Amino acid sequence: MLNILKSFKKLFLIAITLYTLSIIFGYFIGMYFPIGEIDDNTTLTSNPFVYFNHNIVALLYFLSGLVTFGLGSIYNLLLNGTLLGVAIESLTAKTSFWVAILHILPHAVFEIPALLLAGGLGLLPIKWFYNFLKGNKRVHIRWIQLFKLGCVMICLLLLAGFSEAWLTPYIIKLIS
Repeated sequence: MLNILKSFKKLFLIAITLYTLSIIFGYFIGMYFPIGEIDDNTTLTSNPFVYFNHNIVALLYFLSGLVTFGLGSIYNLLLNGTLLGVAIESLTAKTSFWVAILHILPHAVFEIPALLLAGGLGLLPIKWFYNFLKGNKRVHIRWIQLFKLGCVMICLLLLAGFSEAWLTPYIIKLIS
């Protein structure tokens, strides 16, 4: 698995950098875009497959860079990171920074790495174009590596769905 990650290392680092910078940006602009009140009586579904389905749709958005020359992935990395930063700032305004992190962390541990993998893979066309400009006229698609990464992303999103459905509500009840 580490060999797969090494071959896409630069793309993942770019995805992580974009996402991290946009979280920081979102956190600092969050005070200007408050989320509003969250109803404490809202019941969330305990069906992990609802969250899994939502996460698969998000994964496809992150992978959209494969057909938009990386632009779809860059847009989704920046948008999702900014929204996460705004959400953290809004929760921080109501509680504390660490309580806000505890609200997000249980499912984000699985969800964010999967989305960053997809975002990095969505940047592949940019790498191919760069290699073409350097004189490499052949595109090398590593189908087996892509399949393995796809399986890892789906497993991570499945774990995120179970965590969001069962673990996150439990932790929120404990800290509330």
